[in-house]
Amino acid sequence: MINVDLKDPEKADKLFVNAYIDQNLKKEINLDKPFKLSDQWTSLLSVHADDISMNIDTSSRSMLRIDENDDTFIDMPLVTNISILNKWKYDNHKGLRSWNTFKYLTEERKGGQTFFDFKRDFVDSNAYGQNLNTNRFEFYGKTGYILPSATYNSIGLQYSIINHRQNGFYGFKKYEGKQENINLRLVYNRKINEHNSINSGLSYKYYQI
Repeated sequence: MINVDLKDPEKADKLFVNAYIDQNLKKEINLDKPFKLSDQWTSLLSVHADDISMNIDTSSRSMLRIDENDDTFIDMPLVTNISILNKWKYDNHKGLRSWNTFKYLTEERKGGQTFFDFKRDFVDSNAYGQNLNTNRFEFYGKTGYILPSATYNSIGLQYSIINHRQNGFYGFKKYEGKQENINLRLVYNRKINEHNSINSGLSYKYYQI
């Protein structure tokens, strides 16, 4: 089992920067910066960007791209990607805690034949191309309160909101897609004794495409 969790704003490095470029001219940069705003509020800003795209030389009907098997199709898609994440943590040290994360992704992904001209209309009977643009926004988190009592007694709310948009084309076919999700869970927990506890709650889910 692998448990993946984002960096804790209180434990992250004061500043983390990582950047590289490889032999295929893929460029990437990662940045993490935590902020301690007060005794109760901490935040973490993370930015990721990568790019593996070059200009097409349509005059010679060739592309300055990887085509190792000479089948006229790009071996790797041309991608420009930017992702921004902002995590907030709140603790009033009296039983109320909240973790909230905002995330935004924008990406352009191109593929097809090496001599396809992406500046033209997608309808081109002489070459095959594909282009997909993605914009995605996410907000998710959880807020809980430990009720003051002799036994373990808590109530918490878990939530997530997703808005996903895509548009582009595959050859002659245009593509447009959208998806909206809302998930809410209200959970109450009470410990009865050393070996028993009660868990109850409500959930709500909204889904639209």
